[in-house]
Amino acid sequence: LDENTTELGVLKKVKDESIGIEAWQYSNKVDFVQKVTMKHKVKTNIKGTIKFQVCTDSECLPPATQAFDLSLNG
Repeated sequence: LDENTTELGVLKKVKDESIGIEAWQYSNKVDFVQKVTMKHKVKTNIKGTIKFQVCTDSECLPPATQAFDLSLNG
């Protein structure tokens, strides 16, 4: 992995005084970008998971985990 993951989207920080937390939220869409350098020119896959939660102004759905599998062609 090269550098840190970059988040491309409109980030909004919201503080909820009633429960004492600060939440970071993205409106509508966010792309998480991670650059990688391959040591050899070979076909390979990058697999992982991302955990997220979707909310509206009135409620939140339970957190969900989504698996991903990206194919790289060296």
